[in-house]
Amino acid sequence: MVTKISICIPRLDRFSSRKTIHTVLEKYKLGSINRIDIVGWGEVRRAFIHFESWNETHPPAKNILDRLNKMEKVNIIHSFPWYWRCMKSRVPCPSFNHQY
Repeated sequence: MVTKISICIPRLDRFSSRKTIHTVLEKYKLGSINRIDIVGWGEVRRAFIHFESWNETHPPAKNILDRLNKMEKVNIIHSFPWYWRCMKSRVPCPSFNHQY
């Protein structure tokens, strides 16, 4: 089982929240989400979705993982016909010592 993979959404619309991202990605059954970080402000925002583990037993999730590992971009539909263009993050998941 692959662990500690992170996905980057490099261009996030201003209406997308952590809750929205989490809800959409749960429908895709990609794996166990550890944390979602949104960085930037206003029109220029990006999201990092840090997974604790990936669901390699679900064929669509396995296909997405294979494409991400090949550094291909993957489109995740969040509200048809709108989608997030996602890629595997090259930045390791930062650790935080404080609680939210």
